[in-house]
Amino acid sequence: MLSVIKKTDNWEERPWKATGHVSGSGRVKYTFVPNSSLSSSMLKYDLSFNLPVPDDVDLDWSQVSKGIMEKAETSIITGMIKKLKSVPLNYHGNLSLFAGEKSKLGHLKVSNFKTVPAQDGIDLSFVADLSL
Repeated sequence: MLSVIKKTDNWEERPWKATGHVSGSGRVKYTFVPNSSLSSSMLKYDLSFNLPVPDDVDLDWSQVSKGIMEKAETSIITGMIKKLKSVPLNYHGNLSLFAGEKSKLGHLKVSNFKTVPAQDGIDLSFVADLSL
């Protein structure tokens, strides 16, 4: 805020933290990515949900400003955050199904893997060959 008053173009980076209790729902799309063995297979996923902004947002602005400016900026920013209905979150990644598992799973070969929606979840179908 002082940069506006002083008319300076110098920007600084300062750490800050916002906390609050949140819960929400979203959607995950995933694909099983078979590899040469089950132990090296992956789960590829895309996660997205809208995180509702909680009423108990607590903003720690102490490393950005001090004194009256800290209180004023914290109040303004917290008010602006609370006006948001939700914050969209999207994450894409891969998950190793058997990280660290190097036992007989390394010899288990998976092929013809299929998923089919079922009334109570998902039906998995595959052919497995254990060659020791």
